Amino acid sequence: MLHRPMRREEREVRDQDRIDSILDRAQVCHLALFDGEWPYVLPITFGYEPGHMYFHSAKEGKKIDIIKKNPRASFCVEVDVLPIPAPKKRSGLDLPYRSVVGFGEVSVIPDDEEDRKRHALSVLAAHYCRQGVDIPRPRALLDKVEVLEMKIVHITGKEKGPFIER
Repeated sequence: MLHRPMRREEREVRDQDRIDSILDRAQVCHLALFDGEWPYVLPITFGYEPGHMYFHSAKEGKKIDIIKKNPRASFCVEVDVLPIPAPKKRSGLDLPYRSVVGFGEVSVIPDDEEDRKRHALSVLAAHYCRQGVDIPRPRALLDKVEVLEMKIVHITGKEKGPFIER
């Protein structure tokens, strides 16, 4: 089952603006793939726009091999993870967090779809550097990189406070 109700539903984030905010602030995405024998999770840079995640990759390697065999994937990002003292808890600590988990199918954007590759790379660059949208991407650069697109079929957020605002 792709989605089941969250056990601690008071922690579920359903509001798309809050989900987008978490994704906007996250620095690393953990992409989970399945090669038929073992799960494969890797930290990866990403770009997000509603309904889509974008990643870049070398032209060949384990990640590309797995995606070509099985495009189904999931991802997780988290922000505001900061242990705080909680003397009343058995552990003595509390661990607040905000996270987003999504599911979808990942595909390689074909080299001949130059505009789609440029768009995806612009979204990715803009995630880390707001000026990144205007970085020139000549055809020679596009030919050296694979650009991956995940079409998100389900996304949800979760948060557990208390939060210390920074």
